Amino acid sequence: MCGSYEVFEDRAARAGRKIKLNLMVLPANAEKPEPDPVFLIHGGPGISAVHDFPDFGQLFRKNRDVVIIDQRGAGGSNRLTCDFDDGVAASFAHILPLDRVRPCVEELEKIADLRLYTTSIAMDDLDEVRSALGYDRINVWGVSYGSTAALDYLRRHADHVRTITVEGVIPPGFRAPLPFPHTVQKSMEGLFDRCAADEKCRAAFPRLRDEFQAVLDRLAKAPVVFKLTTGPPSMKEPVEITLTRDMFADFLRHNLYSPLAIAMMPSAIHSAYNGDFEPYALLCYRLSIRPNQDSLAFGMYLSILCSESFPFITDEEVARVSEGTWVGDFRIRALRQVCSAWPRANVPTSFIEPIRSDKPVLLISGELDPAAQPEYAAEAAKYLINNRHVVEHNASHVLSGTCTNDLVMRFIEKGSAEGLDTSCVDQIKLPPFKLREPKAITVPQKILTDYVGTYELTPTLSVSITLEGGTLMEQVTGQAKLPIFAESETMFFLKAVDAQIEFFKNEKGEVTHLLVHAYGHDTKGVRR
Repeated sequence: MCGSYEVFEDRAARAGRKIKLNLMVLPANAEKPEPDPVFLIHGGPGISAVHDFPDFGQLFRKNRDVVIIDQRGAGGSNRLTCDFDDGVAASFAHILPLDRVRPCVEELEKIADLRLYTTSIAMDDLDEVRSALGYDRINVWGVSYGSTAALDYLRRHADHVRTITVEGVIPPGFRAPLPFPHTVQKSMEGLFDRCAADEKCRAAFPRLRDEFQAVLDRLAKAPVVFKLTTGPPSMKEPVEITLTRDMFADFLRHNLYSPLAIAMMPSAIHSAYNGDFEPYALLCYRLSIRPNQDSLAFGMYLSILCSESFPFITDEEVARVSEGTWVGDFRIRALRQVCSAWPRANVPTSFIEPIRSDKPVLLISGELDPAAQPEYAAEAAKYLINNRHVVEHNASHVLSGTCTNDLVMRFIEKGSAEGLDTSCVDQIKLPPFKLREPKAITVPQKILTDYVGTYELTPTLSVSITLEGGTLMEQVTGQAKLPIFAESETMFFLKAVDAQIEFFKNEKGEVTHLLVHAYGHDTKGVRR
């Protein structure tokens, strides 16, 4: 069930402009559901929960309603969007275009008071929705920045909390992006250690750490210029990219967010060492640039960041955290400059203080997380006397998976972490490391034309193969369209992800099916 709920933008004054909160309620499947629903809070800040979480919400519907709300400023809740897309090349040149910040403020101030889009105000919105829907106690789940919001809800509305679950834990005192130089450093060290411990990765990249340092040293002397051949659908020709050392290092964080991306990093670093920066740039575009442009409400992102982080960051802390790191203080300096032009809320110092509670709290961290390293969840847990902190050794910021989801469901079902069996986390493995960057060959157009069609992977999932401008394109249901490149007349590879597509013919020469080879698994697609 989808709908909206109207709240005052200025909750303190309870007067003036009202905004509609976009929400979705997934009713429980049970005839007599439990009285305490699950509320889901997204990260970013600035990503739509209503858009991203309906499928995830199905996990909890057996006995409970699931409530999904777009936080004020995101999704369908008076979305604070900025047009910061100034082209593919520019996306590799800076974090945000400074000349577009002030114009965005002027446009958004026509529809919003940007000082009223803080976490605490949004959590008061959430509690008002809770009350309006007739719920007393609720189970709150939050991921990444959503963990900040969930913990703040616990602080402000503990009487209505049954359980709190936070993944990729960023406590209110985290003050992003301050810790990123340190957290990315630890994540990269973890990547190097795991590659060295993996026989095939170690054999393919025996000097990976040295090659990485050599790439940084080369970029420190001068930027590199190269062609990017894959980008948005509007990109009809290769685009010339200029990549500096600062931007190369800044992209590391998003490139390490998921295990699938981590598995591609050694090969991308090795290619950059050998002078080919496109594989690394494709990771940057797919994992950082494109997702932000498509889904992040930058106005909300900046309203949170500029009011809840930078007022509490000192120059001394920046120097201490960034000293001797690969990332340095580049992002902190850049965003501080952006925030100098953004309206700032008067957030009290108490916001960044630890949350103290005896409510059941489950905290889940990935050891390879380049943002929310486990040490920050461990610090938050010191003040949560009824907590369980689970660290997944081979996980990063994206923690979804059978084991993680099962832990959360059992925790919520019981309402306690006491006796929670977490042994499955020891069985979580990283995907196989990508060991090479294949080279593309030219295949006759007649052969490419033969492959055009739709191939059914499952009853609800298909891959569509099209031919556009002489290039074969693949598109899985609900995903972006991507070019595929021939390494033989029947085997094709993707540059944007670690996957191959192999086509098969019958004795009559008719294409009958394909196999998608990805991350150690083969999936058959039958031609319709």
